[in-house]
Amino acid sequence: MKTGKRTLIMAMAAGLLFAGSAQADIPGRATPAGTTVPNPGTQAQELANITFPAPYNVFEFTVTCGACHGGTIDQQAGHFGNWAGTSMASAMRDPIFRTNQLIVNTAVKNLTGEDGAGNMCIRCHSPNAWYSGRTDPMLNGAADGSSVEHSILLSTDDEGILCEMCHRVMGNVTMKRADLDQADPVWNMMAGISDWPHQGDAFPAGPVAGNPYGDTALQINDGMTYAGKYSGSVDIFFSDLPLLQDATGLFSMGGLYTGQTYGIYPPGWVDMFGNDVSGQPVVSPDGVIPIHFEQPIGPPLKPNGTYDYQSQSVSLEHPTVGGDFIRSSEFCGTCHDLTIPVLNHGMPEQRTYTEWKNSDYGRNPAAGTFKRCQDCHMPTMKHEYADGVPVTLNPDPTLAGWFPYGKDRNPNGGTAFHKFAGSNRDLPAMMKILYPEVDLEVIGAPTGRDTRVFPGMMSSRDLTWDRAKRNTEIFLQDAVDLSVSTPVYNAGLGRWQVRTRITNNAGHSIPSGYPDGRRLFLTLQVQDAAGNLVYESGYYDEAEAALYTDSARTPFSLAHAPAIDSNANAVMVYEKMTAADPKDAAGNPTFVATPSLSLLNNVICFDNRIPPAGFSSADFQAAGVRFWNFTDLGDGTVQYYEDAGRYPDRQNWDEVVYTFDAPADAQLVARAEAHWQTHTREFMEFLRDNDTSTLRPEGPPSVFAANYPLTPNYLSDVIGLAALTDDGGNPLNLNDNWGGIAYGAWLLTGKGSPFMVAADDTSYATVPAAPRVKADAVDPFSTKISWTSVPGAEGYLLWIRYGMDTRLETDPASTASWDKLAVLDAATTSFVNDGLNVGKTYQYKVVAFNGKGDGAESLAVAVTTPDDFPLPPMNLNVLGVTETTVTLSWFDQADNETGFVIERQDVPLLTIDPWPPFVEIARIPTPNGGAAGGVNFTDGVNPLLPLLAGHTYNYRVAAYNATGVSLWNENGPVTATTLGVAVFPPAAPTALSADAPLGLAAVVNLAWTDNADSETGFLLERALDAAFTTGLASVLLPADTVSYSDSVVDPEVTYYYRVSSFNDGGLSSCSNVATVTTPGMLPAAPSNLRVEQASLRYIIISWLDNADNETGFAVERSTDGINWSPLAETGID
Repeated sequence: MKTGKRTLIMAMAAGLLFAGSAQADIPGRATPAGTTVPNPGTQAQELANITFPAPYNVFEFTVTCGACHGGTIDQQAGHFGNWAGTSMASAMRDPIFRTNQLIVNTAVKNLTGEDGAGNMCIRCHSPNAWYSGRTDPMLNGAADGSSVEHSILLSTDDEGILCEMCHRVMGNVTMKRADLDQADPVWNMMAGISDWPHQGDAFPAGPVAGNPYGDTALQINDGMTYAGKYSGSVDIFFSDLPLLQDATGLFSMGGLYTGQTYGIYPPGWVDMFGNDVSGQPVVSPDGVIPIHFEQPIGPPLKPNGTYDYQSQSVSLEHPTVGGDFIRSSEFCGTCHDLTIPVLNHGMPEQRTYTEWKNSDYGRNPAAGTFKRCQDCHMPTMKHEYADGVPVTLNPDPTLAGWFPYGKDRNPNGGTAFHKFAGSNRDLPAMMKILYPEVDLEVIGAPTGRDTRVFPGMMSSRDLTWDRAKRNTEIFLQDAVDLSVSTPVYNAGLGRWQVRTRITNNAGHSIPSGYPDGRRLFLTLQVQDAAGNLVYESGYYDEAEAALYTDSARTPFSLAHAPAIDSNANAVMVYEKMTAADPKDAAGNPTFVATPSLSLLNNVICFDNRIPPAGFSSADFQAAGVRFWNFTDLGDGTVQYYEDAGRYPDRQNWDEVVYTFDAPADAQLVARAEAHWQTHTREFMEFLRDNDTSTLRPEGPPSVFAANYPLTPNYLSDVIGLAALTDDGGNPLNLNDNWGGIAYGAWLLTGKGSPFMVAADDTSYATVPAAPRVKADAVDPFSTKISWTSVPGAEGYLLWIRYGMDTRLETDPASTASWDKLAVLDAATTSFVNDGLNVGKTYQYKVVAFNGKGDGAESLAVAVTTPDDFPLPPMNLNVLGVTETTVTLSWFDQADNETGFVIERQDVPLLTIDPWPPFVEIARIPTPNGGAAGGVNFTDGVNPLLPLLAGHTYNYRVAAYNATGVSLWNENGPVTATTLGVAVFPPAAPTALSADAPLGLAAVVNLAWTDNADSETGFLLERALDAAFTTGLASVLLPADTVSYSDSVVDPEVTYYYRVSSFNDGGLSSCSNVATVTTPGMLPAAPSNLRVEQASLRYIIISWLDNADNETGFAVERSTDGINWSPLAETGID
């Protein structure tokens, strides 16, 4: 069939000869048989190994795609710059997923004795690993992921759901298609680890016929033919009807359905013998039937017969095909309708596609409310490539060329922004701490924030992860609205009541997707006129990461109905909970189950999630989406039941009535908040405690490791797992496995702190006013937007426009769209937008909002990033060395530099010594006059910065101008060793002591042990702090010195001393630090003592006072000039 259509299936059927067989096997290709958790669709190791004979890889490296579909395009608009930070890109690096996958694999292995249940999960989260067979035990893989390749130079295993995974998809397996055998065992879905065809029972509640089979049952083409929005350079033809081949080589329809595809000839195809073979299988000369067949095509035709080049996509690098399927929600539904098959219970883990399909957004494509998944999660927008070049591009024109390859997509409405924002707000923050500079292995040197060093990519994905978190927060706030009523006194009840209404604006239930640990909860506070708390429902303690019923820390109580009475207070939480029902001997549920957070639970015991607009209960129920409730039996089990009337059909909102007590004449105000939480403490503790694996998680190998790429880069070392403590400072002693890493990352990134997605307050009378906004360029890569605080604002929505265009977006001639950049709380009045293109204009506006709605937009302000830093030097090399000089050369690729900064690092001769930092040794003017060219520099000619014979030095170079300094040279530091024999530094002195005796003058006597016999002297240092940064003084002493008296000191001061020895090889390490506090000085002795007789009984004694620090005088008397006794003490002066 032509990609995205089923029209040629019957054409093929009419042309086939029929023969009997029990099994459908496509000659030369792998089948589901012999694999773990065998599901239909393209199979492991069915696609070609693109890195043969190296380890199996089926998908192209993302750096290849990023170079063109990122490149010099603004990273906030380009495909790679958005994708790289998303949950799609991080799907295999996600520690929550890896832990859960390991727990499932281990649990099923313990229950059944079969290994490989976790392989099903990896089919979606790491397509390259799965299709390469690297995680399938039956293909010599490891389902625990221990065989996954972490180097992004060797494999794309860790790159998650990557470019080719989506753009090579041709179709999917559709549940119980009308043209297939409805009794085929594949439709059972319920599988053991290796039962093909499936022997389990058919799942009684979905997926329904005609919907995607789910569980990532995709059909993928072989090669580099990529599907997109537009007609391409080829058409693809294939079929997936069961195909048999008899002994004579004739093909026929029949056998069991595998969902695997094979190429067929297009309509009107005539073979070399003149036979019309339309719809017949294509057989390669080696007897293998290819996965698909491609037919080159020209551009589409306009009605007047001319070619429509604008509606075609062509590439110099690869064939392109019009991707009807990739643009459909059915593509998304292939992963986002997921059934747990491995224990033969078929619990619908998620039905996000089904929820959409049976809503106003998905039911009728002709309706005005219809929206595809892509319309929200990867919206089409316009962005200007550069000032003066107001075109929207998919590929980088500097690499792909301009028309017809890099066409302006503004006439087509723009380009798809690959945001893929969902609800996982925690994951980007976890990625930032677990995978610093994840792309450094590809780029080779840190890029900093310079978007031009490696166009399309940076060595760190921090900015992309920040962007993904912001996009997630925007989506979460867009997904719900919340209102709260003014408190009303109900005279009949003699009590007060408040109503909250929370509305689901999304195209699926809220929450949706994976159930465990995710929740949306409401909090309500009612206060009197004095500000006293009258009533409260819901209080989250950030320090404990715990949800309580109220701020008095009343234990949490779940509201089971949308009516909450303060006498039995509870909290409204929207979530889906699963449980284990033992079921009876006939396999029927007992409806008494044990709730837990295990992914292997077989029933849903609670589901009060808010459905989308226009939903139908009957449609939901047919696909396994039901509203459930339970009664707690008090023994760890619950009695669960269907709560069919929880939401009337088509209602996408929930109204909760709170009843409480307060004086009848009270003046009350109410505030309601809705909080989203992705990972609760209970869920994270479950993962931590239930992962018993011993697999140490790894990241990409560090290019700085001594034995790169052989040295493992353990994530426990990256985040300091062993040093983590609880709130009391006690060691956590987390296991060094995925469960420990997940818990540690959760702790270090805020403990899954809930995010306020909506709020309303009855004290607000109206929407807030518009703020005043200004924007300034911070540097060539960032701008700062500031605005005035607005009274009554709950927060601010910051918008960006990617270009200079000031026309309305509805104007067909518009060249730039407005896009939501960030949602910020009321306390925030500025934002730095980073990772921008240099010399480009951006526009910003801010909207203040509260529970009454959005205020007026501010005036738009424009700012242009300034002329840029110079590009960093390239190809730094060592041209030559002597005993005392090193000559360097590099290529200057900048055209705006003033000069160059050269830094040197002295490499210690002894490997046990710490490495000193790089220090600047020269700053030279550019010799190229602003043009590109080579530059030379010789180190060692400056007598103040000599080089030593036989020593090793590292060098790096950067360009500078008035704007600032570039990044260091692109190829990283280079190493040079001078000629001659190195003289090693002498041994360090030890046992340094310091003594400050009491005396007439302050002095410190120092002594140490000389442990060297090769020193030429000693360096004695003194400072006023232990770090030797304040009051630093030093003295050089000759060889063999072992003591010194420091008389240049002040009294009553604390001094720090250290000593090192030196010779031509350099300084030794320092001795111990000796600390001493000098005492106060003795006063000078008096002089000119005189005695005068004043009378027969009195004498007068006088003397000359020579001191200025005395506290008094002591007078003594003697009758013989030998023995003295005290006579008197006097005061000062």
